[in-house]
Amino acid sequence: MRSMLQYVVSLSVALVLLGACDGGAERCVAGMTVECACPGGGRGVQTCAGDGSFGACECPTDAGAPAPDGGASDAGALDGGAGDGGASDAGEDAGSCPTYVGAVSGQPSGWSYSGAFGFAAGAAQCVALGADHVCDYEELRRAELAGELGAIAAGQTFWLHRLTTVDVGGVPSAPGPGGRCNEWTYIGNALADGEYVEFAVAGTPTYHFDDDTAYSGIPGDGHARPGLDCGGVSRAIPCCAAACP
Repeated sequence: MRSMLQYVVSLSVALVLLGACDGGAERCVAGMTVECACPGGGRGVQTCAGDGSFGACECPTDAGAPAPDGGASDAGALDGGAGDGGASDAGEDAGSCPTYVGAVSGQPSGWSYSGAFGFAAGAAQCVALGADHVCDYEELRRAELAGELGAIAAGQTFWLHRLTTVDVGGVPSAPGPGGRCNEWTYIGNALADGEYVEFAVAGTPTYHFDDDTAYSGIPGDGHARPGLDCGGVSRAIPCCAAACP
């Protein structure tokens, strides 16, 4: 797994090469995110817009102060965090605007809940938890930078629902159903991959991305990658709050 510093270095090289081909103007791949410097020495993220230029740096303080306990706990089948209120407790402080709420643990790659299947089932479980929706990659990054994932225990893993382009091995990887276990309906390993987040160290996420997220449904098409299994693995579904008003 490449470190964020390696990703930034790789991206910088790519931008220089693109600039050389475009009259010196730096360009980026729409949807790609990189780290950036924040006032006071902190680190944030910025996203590449559709015109090929990076937007403003999003710093942790932009989203308000994180919850005092670093976010909700991840233990239990439907775990909304400490206390009796789950997601509702996270928003009681009018000065805070948390992103991460909690997680639904022990889920196979084929999500199912109350008659729903696939991504809709994950979304329904997050609502039942007291959250608003399944977290995507960008939201988890914001929660990480805001310190909201600090209470997550070592050994926990999340399924990763990525909707933006990232750098994998120096090459942009667009999002696709082949990296999301065919929108969380596929339970095998030959046709699709399942990107995921690993907490090898408590409170510190490592993102495991797929360099080929295409899905054809044809056996032996070569899109599946080892180490990103859908079948035979259970992970938690991370749940996030509604966007701040």
